[in-house]
Amino acid sequence: MNILFGQSDLDIYLPENKTFPGGGAHNMAYHWRQLGVPFSLLTRIARDRSHYFVDFHARHGIPLLTATELVEGQVGSSDIRIRP
Repeated sequence: MNILFGQSDLDIYLPENKTFPGGGAHNMAYHWRQLGVPFSLLTRIARDRSHYFVDFHARHGIPLLTATELVEGQVGSSDIRIRP
């Protein structure tokens, strides 16, 4: 069994203001799930915008280890602007 361990943050795409879970572990979890690689994700998620992560994990079938925590605080984020 593979364990992905890493930070949870949000990627906010501007100017559309579309928000997705980000961070290396989440990006890898999404792609491994698509490829059928067995794994579980271990991370900490801040409560202030945790719904982005909860919805994403449920929608894509991303398994979490029970040690994953929801913690007080704010989720870090990156503003991303893609230019032509």
